[in-house]
Amino acid sequence: MQEINSMEMKYPIIIISGMYIKGYDKSTSKINKSNLYAYTKGFYHNLKIYDSIGNEWSVGEVISKYPINIWTKLLANTFYNPKMEVDLKWKEPKQFMYSDLQDTITKIIEKDDDIYTQYINHDKLIKLISESKSFKELFENLKNKKII
Repeated sequence: MQEINSMEMKYPIIIISGMYIKGYDKSTSKINKSNLYAYTKGFYHNLKIYDSIGNEWSVGEVISKYPINIWTKLLANTFYNPKMEVDLKWKEPKQFMYSDLQDTITKIIEKDDDIYTQYINHDKLIKLISESKSFKELFENLKNKKII
């Protein structure tokens, strides 16, 4: 696997892992920061980052000082859940279809239990996503509605 530097990502970016959606409009080191619970639940193995020039990034390898085993999973699910930093090795990015990104975000919103739809009606948010004509417009719309 070729080591790819995350600095090659073109901002803004939209990050998706499971039901988690986040966006950054400028370079950030927060991508490498997490907690033990999220790490043991596979947050980074499900992570997809969509950048503004049509690249989809995924993690090839996660390096942490914590091994994933029965003990760290047990601790992370009880009382020990430290903040942590990981090193990420990225796979070669591939191109994504903008409509696929819209569909992915729409599916997350449809499953949402009032996290993303606290301040905007569910149907209005779905319509806003579907009517966004570009990555930049989608990013700005989600940012303005405090989704990302």
